[in-house]
Amino acid sequence: MAAKGSERSDVVRNRGKILASAAHVLGDNPNASMSEIAAHSGLSRATLYRHFSSVDDLLFATREHVLTLLESATERVAEKAASPTQVVEELAQELMLIAKKYRGLLTTTAEIDPKFARRRERLLETLEDRILEGQTSGEIRDDVTPRWIMTCLLGLLESSLSVGLKASAATAALASETLLGGINHRG
Repeated sequence: MAAKGSERSDVVRNRGKILASAAHVLGDNPNASMSEIAAHSGLSRATLYRHFSSVDDLLFATREHVLTLLESATERVAEKAASPTQVVEELAQELMLIAKKYRGLLTTTAEIDPKFARRRERLLETLEDRILEGQTSGEIRDDVTPRWIMTCLLGLLESSLSVGLKASAATAALASETLLGGINHRG
């Protein structure tokens, strides 16, 4: 087999289709079969089985893929955001983009996969450090914990989707503006 960096483009493309389809199908129905995932991806079951030997293997790979996306988005936001309030705004946008494709997995995976929960915890800690900077500088209220602020942001995003709002930049902006209105320092 070729080294990972030199995989054929069709192999890479098919794997991406499979992961995206698995995220969609398993997010809607955690008990979905390989046949359902193959049908959704537009690929044959044989192609699916060449990549993954079981639904469990595919679910694991899909969770890993989502975690990698979350980690990349979190690191990008934590590093590039100029201010802690900008962390909240940009994180809301990044998470909404991921939620658009992977919402079902995001809401169930942490409950059933301790590894996912641990990795998510590390991501929250990274973001909480930036929130703490804002509290130290006086930009963000210091009478609430950084964890509470991140929990509120995630809750606002999840709730907005649960009540039927579209996963969009406008919805993400509304959630971050709502939260920032409550946490900005009132000097």
